[in-house]
Amino acid sequence: MTEFWHNHFNVNPDSDTKIAVSFPEYDREVIRKNCLGNFREFLEDVAKSTAMQYYLDNASSKQVPPMKTMHVSFSNFIRSAPTTTSIIYTTAGAKCQAQP
Repeated sequence: MTEFWHNHFNVNPDSDTKIAVSFPEYDREVIRKNCLGNFREFLEDVAKSTAMQYYLDNASSKQVPPMKTMHVSFSNFIRSAPTTTSIIYTTAGAKCQAQP
């Protein structure tokens, strides 16, 4: 089972020395500890592990507030809307005027 989970939650210890240093702990405390246990707890441990943080480059990432992300995505959607569409209805039922 550990082989399967190592393949599924793959971190490459050869790509970075920080990952290589934290890989034994990742193997012992995350993969082997949780491979036959609760998947939700397993997923949490994988996401919080040092090796995965470095592998995904989340160790240096900054959190973006969710509303800011949603606003930017919605703004990009409106800007990319066809010019023939003048009104867009959101899922909340509000009307938005599309900008050409």
